[in-house]
Amino acid sequence: MKQEFFSRQDLGGVDETEFLQSLKEANSKSQFNERMPKIGEIVIFYPNPDDSVSRSNGADFCAAIVTRAWSSVCINLKVIPDHGPMQDRGSVSHYSANPAGYHFKFHNEVYPDPVNFKDVVFK
Repeated sequence: MKQEFFSRQDLGGVDETEFLQSLKEANSKSQFNERMPKIGEIVIFYPNPDDSVSRSNGADFCAAIVTRAWSSVCINLKVIPDHGPMQDRGSVSHYSANPAGYHFKFHNEVYPDPVNFKDVVFK
């Protein structure tokens, strides 16, 4: 007996096979950063709202140095606040992989909203 993961009603009347094919096509269009960060490169770090060290003097972001590049979307950093000692931050995601939590961007990088439901077509 085949186990159904979705009911036709859950999918808005779309066939499960058609739905999964749409997801596969959307995932093939990578929306994540593909540029590999380099150790020693300076990036912009966007801390969580409650991170008082990185947000010193009311800043929304600060400079950081890449100390380890786990992948193109995950790095370790030495955060350089404008007032205070450097701080370590581990497993910081690129904006394309984690726009809501703390994340990093490359200098002068403009990146679209990574949540793009237009790629998944429901008929």
